[in-house]
Amino acid sequence: MLRRRNQVGKNIVACFVVCALLFLCSNSAHGQVFFQDKYGKMRHPEMMTMFRKSLVLMDTLECRRKDFYKMYIMYCGDDVVLFSDGYFDVFLWKDARWNRVSRVRRGGYNFNGKKFIWRDRIFSFGGYGYWRHHGDVIEFDRKSGNWVKLELSETLPFAPAMVTDTGLRVISDTIYDVNFTTLAVEKHPSGVPFKLDNNSVARGLKLESTSWAFLLLGKENYLLDKKNQQLYYSDLNTTELIDKTFFYKYSLIQFKGDSLLKWSLDGQLIQAIDIRNLLQFYKSVDLQVKNTWAGSVLGYISVVVLLGGGSAYWFTRRRKRKSQSTMWQNPIIQLLLSAAGPPLSMEQLDILLALESIQSMEYRKYKRAQILSEVNEEYKHKLGRELVVRLKDPEDGRRFVYEVRV
Repeated sequence: MLRRRNQVGKNIVACFVVCALLFLCSNSAHGQVFFQDKYGKMRHPEMMTMFRKSLVLMDTLECRRKDFYKMYIMYCGDDVVLFSDGYFDVFLWKDARWNRVSRVRRGGYNFNGKKFIWRDRIFSFGGYGYWRHHGDVIEFDRKSGNWVKLELSETLPFAPAMVTDTGLRVISDTIYDVNFTTLAVEKHPSGVPFKLDNNSVARGLKLESTSWAFLLLGKENYLLDKKNQQLYYSDLNTTELIDKTFFYKYSLIQFKGDSLLKWSLDGQLIQAIDIRNLLQFYKSVDLQVKNTWAGSVLGYISVVVLLGGGSAYWFTRRRKRKSQSTMWQNPIIQLLLSAAGPPLSMEQLDILLALESIQSMEYRKYKRAQILSEVNEEYKHKLGRELVVRLKDPEDGRRFVYEVRV
């Protein structure tokens, strides 16, 4: 009898501890965490533990006075580091916890600045504080635990930027190429159709995937192909066309390759987006040609036409998806419909179907085939055709790609 009472007591204590942890996580989930998963090697359970402890850390840092607080997690070599937006906090993920490596905690300097890693060195570019916007580049010295401002040969504007082999490229009405070795800044003419004001840039999310750098401002959005140095512009709110709450729910946004994955606090995949599918809402911009008066007028006309056509396309697609979302019994169908566009590789499809954590390739192949069979069976029953078609990769005949046909 005494042993049974002890066991009951232990169960009550265990339940209390679990409830306390859930309460702590739920009350700390008041911001957004972005994980630029460069290597994609972190196991899912560890990633979710890291995410939850990031949210708890937000509360510890007393950031509740901001309506929308952000944290960025990135690889620096083999280490995983975390930055808190607008502050000089830097943390290292070690032994399943965040360990502070910065010595100074100061805020009000680089809110919404661009945090990035270059050759295993930690940088922050631009941002705004309590009284001004700036284009300063500061570097974190891991030995001293302090941030140091780089003394560049030119003053940079607070504008969209991408990491390059030599340092940083800043794109405004002029292109600025920054060399972090010599600290020299080289300027080139730019063909960007609009000069962004500081307030717009300050509100935007400045993020990078493997192949793309992009700035999301709501009504002015830029995508930059880092490999081909091609800029794309859209005046449509591209994130809302796919999911109005993609970046603004308390969740983890994982950048894995060129896919964006949104995870809930309990580790469930909410949404997956291939960045290539966003290109249908963008038009290309020549970075090396100066604007002329005629070109500016033509650009404005093109934007008006694009806005009208894009709005009509959006409303039509939204109405179609809304009607379809109520008719599918299998929820994966709606997830696959959001990935319609260029064919998906096997790896991208596995990420979309949340199969990448399965270690056995044979079992993963079996699960993939089973899911697609169930999806195609329901889709064909209602619309008379299959939703996902497997095709030979035109670039490599030994591999297959998967096309979602809406």
